[in-house]
Amino acid sequence: MSTVETHEPPASAAPARLSPIARAGRIFARPATAFEGLLERGQAWIPLLFVTCFELALGSDLRQLVAVITELMRTAGSNR
Repeated sequence: MSTVETHEPPASAAPARLSPIARAGRIFARPATAFEGLLERGQAWIPLLFVTCFELALGSDLRQLVAVITELMRTAGSNR
């Protein structure tokens, strides 16, 4: 009499590693699974890079806008 043993593959304890683009897609498609694995492998540099680029792109424009608005307020005040 022979016995046949079946072995199931062990369940993966670690969640799948997501790329930043896949993670961004999951935020809208499946939010419950979007942030799995961040404790084991953080990806903080991507939001930091995004915010830095955003600030660099708009920072100079905002400074110029404030300067223009200030000048307009000065000229409007002197025309009274």
